Amino acid sequence: ETSVRIIKLKRSSTQDGTYHASIPPSHSTVILYVKSGSGGGSNGVSINSSSFVPVHSYAILQPGVVEFTVSLEKDGKGEAEILLLTGRPLGHNVVAAGSFVMNSEAEIQQANIDYSKGEMGRPWDHKISDEEWRREVADHWEKMGGGINNMR
Repeated sequence: ETSVRIIKLKRSSTQDGTYHASIPPSHSTVILYVKSGSGGGSNGVSINSSSFVPVHSYAILQPGVVEFTVSLEKDGKGEAEILLLTGRPLGHNVVAAGSFVMNSEAEIQQANIDYSKGEMGRPWDHKISDEEWRREVADHWEKMGGGINNMR
């Protein structure tokens, strides 16, 4: 059993729309996200015949057997894309700030310091040759106390 499960479902309105997903008991996080849908005003997903999740919305579900029905007009033109994301608990602290996700505030602060010093690599918009990139990587590893042999 893996610690994360990602199920992507893409269906058209001409296909049967009821799905069953068995979620492992250890996966206490279950999220259903309705990424897209077209074909009418009632587009979305019905969950266990009791809740409705519209397009561009998500629902946090209880672990166990999940049943959901894709609701689209039966005109043959609509389609829906749904993501079902499940996972086991991480078992440690998670701290997020901006684009950084770490285990503590101290790690977030250090990541911000490293980023402001330019120690997280060059931005992608710089155009450098392969040889310049090799030197950049070798210099970075040297500064970090490593060292790369035969960088040619």
